[in-house]
Amino acid sequence: MQNNRSTAHQRVAFTMLELIVVVVILALLAGLGYLSIRSQLDYAAMNRAIGLLADADRKERRAAMQSPQPGELAILKSKQLLSYRASKSDLQLPGGVQIAEAFVSSPSGRAESINFSQTGQSATYAMHLKNARGGSRWMIVIGASGQVLIRENTNEARTLIALGR
Repeated sequence: MQNNRSTAHQRVAFTMLELIVVVVILALLAGLGYLSIRSQLDYAAMNRAIGLLADADRKERRAAMQSPQPGELAILKSKQLLSYRASKSDLQLPGGVQIAEAFVSSPSGRAESINFSQTGQSATYAMHLKNARGGSRWMIVIGASGQVLIRENTNEARTLIALGR
């Protein structure tokens, strides 16, 4: 009888090894969950930046048509802040997204600013957006219509800009 009682009391708690295995498994699952959520947040920040840029482009086109001055979108040195002349507004890009480079369909190619005529038109231009983790997308704006195209491939984006020249 005494023998049965002592074996019943021996298994009251988990061993240290069992606890370590459980903690390691939970840490791995938490790490995978964080990576999955982080990539989704980066993608959402990039989409938000594209939406804000497209909206600001539309506002600047409208403001240029209603103003005696032509409009201008200036990409400031930080590459995260843009200034719009006709609509008198600034735009801060969200979540670590910045403009790596900008191209305009003109002989000079690279752009520090995009000009809008009083008819609301601009040259076709593209902005290469990047985030801190290496995510990259191209936003191409067709100058005559303001239509926005999104591309992941750099060669495809540069071909579209070259066609706009």
